[in-house]
Amino acid sequence: MPNFSSDQMVIHCGKARMDGILTSFTGHQRLNDSLNTVK
Repeated sequence: MPNFSSDQMVIHCGKARMDGILTSFTGHQRLNDSLNTVK
């Protein structure tokens, strides 16, 4: 187990959370686009 300082962990978790938000947002946009083409 590498020895991370707490602020490095916070930065890593924050980045992972932002990546998750961006991924879900683009997935949502893609879903809306496909729904619009179906209409």
